[in-house]
Amino acid sequence: MGALRGSRGALAEGECAKAIKKAGDAENYGTPSPEQQAEILFIRASCADRMGNAADAVGLFRYLKEKYPETSYGYQAIERLRAIEEGHGESKAKD
Repeated sequence: MGALRGSRGALAEGECAKAIKKAGDAENYGTPSPEQQAEILFIRASCADRMGNAADAVGLFRYLKEKYPETSYGYQAIERLRAIEEGHGESKAKD
């Protein structure tokens, strides 16, 4: 999926608005596989975290952990939640 690749690139460059748009494009292009859906959620959660929206980030990371626990993104969500809860995350805002 080209849009998903673009979303990944935008996230890596810190361009969250572009990453979120591209993730939405990827989701709307067709039915994403479970791994792709997990990545889309991870991108959205990561952007929420970077933009200081801790409540949304935590909610998305928790959903990702519960819905896709066996994916690499599920494991990363667990680690991000742990970091946020310990106060070592990227979040600018607190829950």
